[in-house]
Amino acid sequence: MKKLLAVTSSIATDAEWQEMAATLPFVSTQRYNDIMDCLHPQPHGRAPLSAAQRAAQFMPFAALSGYEALVRRTAQEQLDAVTQADTPVDGIEQGWIPA
Repeated sequence: MKKLLAVTSSIATDAEWQEMAATLPFVSTQRYNDIMDCLHPQPHGRAPLSAAQRAAQFMPFAALSGYEALVRRTAQEQLDAVTQADTPVDGIEQGWIPA
């Protein structure tokens, strides 16, 4: 068992995995023979989902909808502010009085 922990705690080679698997006891599945060929239970009053509908349950979703647009808009506003700050002005249009 110590070798099992050592092998699983680091990256193991195929040979190490095979050696570990050879030391593990085989667990028989005979006690499940009575249910092995049974159909999967379906919920009553609800149609089964298609493969596409089942797959859609595991698709990533946008938890923060609109976040990317907000980041782009904020970045553009900052870029515009830097551009405006770097643009030389004479100041008269902004109400500055020349010295």
